[in-house]
Amino acid sequence: MKVKLIIILLCLSSGARAHTQPCDSVVAPSVGQRVVSIAMSLAVNASLTELLKHTVHEQRPDLSGNNSFPSRHTSWAFTASTVLSSEFYRTAPWVSAGAHAMASGIGLQRVVAGKHYGGDIAAGAALGILSTEGAYALSRLFFGNHFAGACGDSDLRPALYVTSEVVVPLSRRYDSGFAGTLAGVIPVAERWGLCANLTAASAPLHNGRGAVAAYGWATLGAVYSAALSSTWEMQASVSVGGGARRLCRTPGGYSAIFAGRPDLRFIWHLTPHFGAGISAGYVVAGDLSAVTAAVSSHILF
Repeated sequence: MKVKLIIILLCLSSGARAHTQPCDSVVAPSVGQRVVSIAMSLAVNASLTELLKHTVHEQRPDLSGNNSFPSRHTSWAFTASTVLSSEFYRTAPWVSAGAHAMASGIGLQRVVAGKHYGGDIAAGAALGILSTEGAYALSRLFFGNHFAGACGDSDLRPALYVTSEVVVPLSRRYDSGFAGTLAGVIPVAERWGLCANLTAASAPLHNGRGAVAAYGWATLGAVYSAALSSTWEMQASVSVGGGARRLCRTPGGYSAIFAGRPDLRFIWHLTPHFGAGISAGYVVAGDLSAVTAAVSSHILF
């Protein structure tokens, strides 16, 4: 349990890229450096993931094995996502956000399939992010060059963002789950704006032998932004809406639900058109009441 908690916390701390060099000091990496960075990312990730899988013997939600922690699929997916983000976040932010969305979708599918808890997904995401960032940092040290740091601005701007979040229920009815959100922000004043969220989430029933609740909801609300520095922004938002809930692999159909959530987000504007963030919040969706912690990729307009 301590190992899981440490890795999940690392996932939160690794959401923003740790580059500190000024924007005008970019030294483009060579093909050789790119190959070395990617190869190291894959090797480190595979080693750490398999080590934990054979060390932490956690039963899967559907009782099909005792190697639930961490999620191998999610670890690989977030390694690939972070590699693509590292290569394209400055020139093609849509590639970075799209890769993040696909990795988040893989993590969500593993929970819906009854193969993993949300903590397993968060750990896999953390391993993917950290192993890739570490490999790229080592390659820059070896080759003697670097990438540019943050050069965006912290004003509230129109944005689309993709969020991957671990869901920690406040009751014993559910075990930890996972959610992916596609959201948008439209400013209506200097620091105020409107926000919209489209979320898919899933959480295993506690002692449910593989039974999983799947959720989908949409919310609308307001967001307040405050500049913390030239490149760091804080956003606080509240949104409400509704959606549907379904129990998977057990008798029962769909039911309509009310959904609402407040969130506190910190965004690092890495370029004029891309940012990375970490956030915490609370969500109520039907019978699910949970706190959340997330990492996000932002496309800024």
